[in-house]
Amino acid sequence: MKAMLQNNNLLRGLFLTLVLGLYLGLNAESSTWEPRLRPLQKMDVKANVDRIHRLGECRYCYLKRANLHHIDLTSVDLTGADLEGAVWSDGTVCQRGSIGRCVPPKPAQPE
Repeated sequence: MKAMLQNNNLLRGLFLTLVLGLYLGLNAESSTWEPRLRPLQKMDVKANVDRIHRLGECRYCYLKRANLHHIDLTSVDLTGADLEGAVWSDGTVCQRGSIGRCVPPKPAQPE
């Protein structure tokens, strides 16, 4: 019976250590780490643009109709970011299908 209680206490201690470790690890403040879901908040385009300024990346961000005109995007990681309708750094309006890169409008067909 005593050995069973010791095993139970050991398991409880290991579980609490694991939970505490995960909690501290996931809430650690770091200049480069942010929760993966934060950039996916759909209506928070401003926060996602701020993230580009702060971190130089915004993977899988919602940036629809964002004004990126005055941002140097040459080394920014926008993997998976939704850029439809965003104004790109050169003034181009990103077209439908702009995921991770700006799809420019098709050139006008000569008549």
